Amino acid sequence: MRVQLGDDIKSPSNTSGLDRPGQININCWQSDDYRADLHEFMRRYGYVGAADINRRCSEKTKTNRIVVLTSVIERLKGRIRGFRRLSQFTPRYVPEILAMWNEGGNRLGQSTEISTQIQNFSVLNWFWKMHGIKVNPIRTYVNDPALAPQYKRESIARVDKSWSGNGVDADRIIAEARFLDPVVARLLELARTFGLRANETLRLRPGLDDKHDHLHIHRGTKTGRQREMKYATFDADLMRQVIESVKAELGPGGLHAAWADRTLVQSRRRLYYILERLDITKKGLGVTIHGLRAQWAIEQFEKLTGATTPVRGGHAMDYRQFSDARLEISRALGHNRINVTSAYYGSFFAMKLPAELRFRDSWRELQAHLPFIQDALHAHHISNLWWVGARANGANVGKQDGWEFLIDEETSFEQAVIAKESLEKTLDACGVGVVCVHVADRAPHSAKQRWANHALPLFDVAAPVLKIEPATSA
Repeated sequence: MRVQLGDDIKSPSNTSGLDRPGQININCWQSDDYRADLHEFMRRYGYVGAADINRRCSEKTKTNRIVVLTSVIERLKGRIRGFRRLSQFTPRYVPEILAMWNEGGNRLGQSTEISTQIQNFSVLNWFWKMHGIKVNPIRTYVNDPALAPQYKRESIARVDKSWSGNGVDADRIIAEARFLDPVVARLLELARTFGLRANETLRLRPGLDDKHDHLHIHRGTKTGRQREMKYATFDADLMRQVIESVKAELGPGGLHAAWADRTLVQSRRRLYYILERLDITKKGLGVTIHGLRAQWAIEQFEKLTGATTPVRGGHAMDYRQFSDARLEISRALGHNRINVTSAYYGSFFAMKLPAELRFRDSWRELQAHLPFIQDALHAHHISNLWWVGARANGANVGKQDGWEFLIDEETSFEQAVIAKESLEKTLDACGVGVVCVHVADRAPHSAKQRWANHALPLFDVAAPVLKIEPATSA
């Protein structure tokens, strides 16, 4: 959707500058009532996109801009003597704004989290960008060098935000939700099957939006952008089964997938209330409902390409080989730019070097303990041990990630169980940290599938080498 730069978007009558976004003269806002000028500014320019001025942003984004700008300016007025006009609101006050955010004073009396500060700063950056004022990245204003790296916005996923990637059983959560409120269970099933945003599930009308061979999604989308979820491209049988089940559950007179007797605001509150009771929060189980959308993107990428995503330990391959699959996923999620999907499953290029460095660090740390490991193996007549898990493929986040090893099927179950206890005691005595030795017969099937591509033998090669997955075409 394009923004019309005509009668609806023009500068106030007292401005001497041009009226196009990026060329507004900030000195035109001279009213002592900054709220009046801010209201006028937002009326004319509030929907202008941040990255592309010709693209319209959503109503939610506009509302958030108003809230952030009003809050920041109001607090500055209380701290800066003589500050009263919108024209005075320039980047010179960024250090003061950061000090406000970090010293507390929000509605809970706490400092603002860094992630929230970054999001709020992007709103300020957009405001100044509309006036042609260039602003340095937020981290350049941070005085503490140790803290500055945290003030960096990541557009590429570094960790797996999906439910399955965080050990959250979606089937169990949906079953528990069905007991508390069947509507929430229905919404979660739709989000998981179609990769929908929370707002999209709340506003979906299955009877009308199901077009037999695709799902037409247009209500609740960002900026109102419509898209089609083609069943045949992904999992036609599952998608048809879920949508038909929801339609049957709603009955002939059913319209919305959400509550029939609640407004959108009430439905959203109810949804998040039940999710909180189920511990589906970042502070609880470490995931949100949006994690089902990330899970959908990850699973579809792996299904269409046969490759493991970077956030799940996949390594260097040419993304261009998978451009068709990535484009299909991007469009199904409602994005026009193919690179946006990296926010869900990461980037091979961005994660290749860090993965290799982490792998080498782990191997150097492990080398000193190899003689003790080998002695423990020989004591139980076992010739080799497989190195598996996050450290074996360089996907570990840091020192807190434990070491994982596998005794394969060639060793009898009884012998492997005894060796497992002995090896864990040996490694614990070495002080390498948290250690888990898996016995193949007891390991989950899903884990063994992952290890099939990454398991590294410790003793039948000179040194383990970080495995690069074959670049199979989609």
